[in-house]
This record gives sequence, structure tokens and C-alpha cells, in this order.
Amino acid sequence: MSAASERLLERFGAAAGEIAAADDEVAWVAELRRSAAGHLEALGWPHRKLEAWRHTPLAPLERIDWAAPLVAPAAPPPTLPPLLLDEDAADRVVVMDGRFVRPGAERVAGGVASVAEARRGGAAEPLLRDVLGRAADAKADAFVALGTALLDDGALIEIPRDHDRERPVHVVFARSDEQRLACPRLGIVARAGSRATVVVEHVTAAGGPHFTDLIAEVVLEANARLDLVIVQHEDDRSFLVSQLATRQARDSRLAVHTLTVGGRLVRNGLGATLADEGAEIDLRGLFVGHGSRHVDNHTLADHAMPHTTSRE
Repeated sequence: MSAASERLLERFGAAAGEIAAADDEVAWVAELRRSAAGHLEALGWPHRKLEAWRHTPLAPLERIDWAAPLVAPAAPPPTLPPLLLDEDAADRVVVMDGRFVRPGAERVAGGVASVAEARRGGAAEPLLRDVLGRAADAKADAFVALGTALLDDGALIEIPRDHDRERPVHVVFARSDEQRLACPRLGIVARAGSRATVVVEHVTAAGGPHFTDLIAEVVLEANARLDLVIVQHEDDRSFLVSQLATRQARDSRLAVHTLTVGGRLVRNGLGATLADEGAEIDLRGLFVGHGSRHVDNHTLADHAMPHTTSRE
């Protein structure tokens, strides 16, 4: 590791320890956090001698002296830039600088909650149990370990059993602060027999440069159908490391459409586990690069059971 990456790792590790010591979260989340911190220490900071990171240059990110994530919310949040979907066309959920923004979220049918409230024993703790750590493996990926060790807030979305959702859920991850890491978490559970579309949009609201370590876990129960659309168009000073981990039950169908048209460096990881017979996943993507921008996509489909299908 470089001296810069060692410094960042030490700073972020100390921040994880401070969160664990000061917070009042439920015991099983605290244990998950402590375990992830241990995995991060064992894995170390990714570098280009590792096969999975051979084509991802992290030196531009390491040259910036990133601050650790803020646990307390910054106030007031800035105005969002123009978005893909109007509020009359979709139900919007906003996560600003890693923090869940409540206004408007109550309109989402089926259930939406703050990760921060759920991990402190709020009403959505059972939903958090159903998704947190179910698909993303902190033992295998340093940035999953980092985001779990620094777990604070994000959004949880539940599509109820047998519910056919006509309006999409629009999840906006926006950045506005300066030279700070944010580690938002997104959890989506599509209950058995449900149908829904979720649109995830990454934007820059203000400030910069930004560094986001997003972990998204998506769990589909039996015979659920989900379309997940991911649009990344932050500005050219933004660094985004995004890990999408999915787990599907029998006869479920998941379609993931990823469009990357912004960001200084974007690293997308997608790990899909087809955990029962009849599960299907469709992966489609488009990226547009220019100048010194770097976009890196890694996919892994684990056909854990026979008679499962993946298309890419």
C-alpha cells in the first residue's frame, strides 16, 4: 500500500471505532460492524497488484486527504439539481451525503425507512435484518468491509407481498460536502409475488470533490419481479465505488440496467447469487467516458442452484 492509502485506512478505521464506541445500535448490528472492521484490517486497501483491481487506478483518489464520514446530519441540505424523474412521476427518497432525508419519503407505498433508525432498534429493524449482510460479503471486498465498518445511514425499501407497484421508487444519492467520504447503504426487499421498479440516481448537489462508498443489497423472495435502473451522473470531481449484491429465491426475476455518464472514477461491482431454481437475472449496461474519466465494471453471477439463468 502507498503511504496515502495507509493514512486513509488508519483514519477510517479510527472513525469506525469511534462509531462503535459511541452509538446505541442493536447488538447484532454492532457485531456486524466489528466483524467488518476486522475484515478491513485483514484485507487492507485495494491496489493494482490484486487481480480484481488491476485495471482500477486508485492513485487519483488517494491523493486527496479525505475526511471520515459525518455521523451527525449536516443542515440544511442544499437544493437538488434537475433529476430524471419528477415527483409526480415517481415516489422519491433522498439520501444526502450518506444521510436519509425524511421529507416526502412517507409517500412511498409499501415501506421506506432510515437505516440509522432501524439499526438503533426502530420499527424497521426486522426489515434491516432481512437485508443487511444477506448478500454483500465484507470478507471478500475491502470497500464492502469499509462501508459496513462505517455503517451509519441510508434507505430501506420494502415491496409488500403480492403488491404490483405501478409508480417507480426513485432513490436519489446526492453529494454536497467537501473532501469527505460517505458510506450510504441501500437495502431493497421484494416480498414474494411482488412487482416493482426502483430507479437509483447519483447526482452532485454542491461542493466537491466527493468520495462515495455505496453498498446496495437487494433480496428477492419467491416469484418476485424487480427492475432496478441505476443512473450515475455525478460531476467530474466525484469518486464512486458502488457494490450491488443481490440474492434471489425460486422463480424470481431481476433486471439491472446501469447507465454511467459522469464521475471522475466510477467502480461498479455487481455480485448476484441465484439461490434457488428458476431464478433469473438480466444485466445490461452502458457507459460513456471522455478525457481522463475512468469507468470500471465487474460482474459475478453465482449459480448456486441448478436451473438458474443469467444474461449479460
